[in-house]
Amino acid sequence: MIPTLSKSGCAAAVFYLSAFSGVAMAQPASIQISPAGNVTVTWNASASGPVNVERSWNLSSWSVVAEGNTNGSFTESTAGVSKAFYRLGKMVFVGGNSSAKIPDLLVSNTETMWGEWKRVRAWAVANGYSFGSGNATGTSDRQPVHTVDWYDTLKWCNARSQMEGLVPVYSVNSTVYKTGNAVPDVNGSATGYRLPTEAEWAWAAGGGVRSQGYTYSGSGTVGTAAWYDGNSGGSPQPVGTKKGNELFLYDMSGNLFEWCDEIFGSQRGVRGGSWAATGQQCQISFGYEEFADTRSGDIGFRIVRKP
Repeated sequence: MIPTLSKSGCAAAVFYLSAFSGVAMAQPASIQISPAGNVTVTWNASASGPVNVERSWNLSSWSVVAEGNTNGSFTESTAGVSKAFYRLGKMVFVGGNSSAKIPDLLVSNTETMWGEWKRVRAWAVANGYSFGSGNATGTSDRQPVHTVDWYDTLKWCNARSQMEGLVPVYSVNSTVYKTGNAVPDVNGSATGYRLPTEAEWAWAAGGGVRSQGYTYSGSGTVGTAAWYDGNSGGSPQPVGTKKGNELFLYDMSGNLFEWCDEIFGSQRGVRGGSWAATGQQCQISFGYEEFADTRSGDIGFRIVRKP
């Protein structure tokens, strides 16, 4: 149900669409309707990290009108517009690279947070999913979830997809992957959430079509872009508190290493550096392989899906 807001001297009927699929915000975005066909949009999402504000005139397509901030305000004209829709979102459109066979993607602008993990996991367990004993933890809702193995990230992706009415990506014997440790089949046409491939991860971390060629994701200086062993104080930090990259993606260098969808026998690709990593390990180019059942305090994940 989309609540309508009363109008006062504004040409358009203005609506607020809640995004985040239930992830808590400090307070919802508010919309103030002003005279002379202007609308003022104010938001505060500090509890959920940086967000994008998106607008649609007709619900057939969306445009980002403000990106990469936890809070803010802007005013724009709605003259000549019959309806205006606004929403907050954490999935960033990343245009692909056809020569490298990288498709267009929606990429989470932060690592998966502990608050997000708990909400989806609770739904999943109530709907037939099972996760590893003692797997996954976090310090606070805005901290990134860690100590999660590769198998459980895939099941979590499937659960979130089903929660939101999307087609799950991962299956075993033509059944949605929900339990156990398995190497599932990947449905490339599915609309749901998944892990990025290493090539997709590197393309997004490097800024995609906006790339400035930085060594780290968003900067040539490690401490500007990353929480690493030189500044983290020995623990993960809240997401989105370092400088984002050219696409307003955060912590792709540092904070936590991130699982990828690459398979190397019993091992999986891991990228991005972490709070415990050296500066060199936080470079976009750095990656390594880790056993799929590893649960480490410096490994988390980031989700992607089709636009």
